[in-house]
Amino acid sequence: MLPACRAFGAAALLLALSGQVATAATHKLICQNSRQEYLVVFDSKSNTFIINPDTNNVAYTVVSAKRSEDGLVVRGKTVNGGPDFDAFFGDGPAIAYGTDQVDYCRHV
Repeated sequence: MLPACRAFGAAALLLALSGQVATAATHKLICQNSRQEYLVVFDSKSNTFIINPDTNNVAYTVVSAKRSEDGLVVRGKTVNGGPDFDAFFGDGPAIAYGTDQVDYCRHV
């Protein structure tokens, strides 16, 4: 009976941890440009980067996602031949588009 209890305990622990990992895989920012405020959602498990998932649902192409001592940095391409982007999810969150636009953000 004791080994069965251990197996159940281990399964419960794994289930609890898997829930924490899934939550940690999604990163959200609210950003502001000159026209509007918008929501950014990056899911590191599926490697997707979505702008306004509840309305426009615009998907940017992710080229790389790397953690550094400054936090998570996601690099990629916008849509329709637009500029590349660098999204910074650490302290001082922001998204830089090309070389001439920076949208400042806050964590959700």
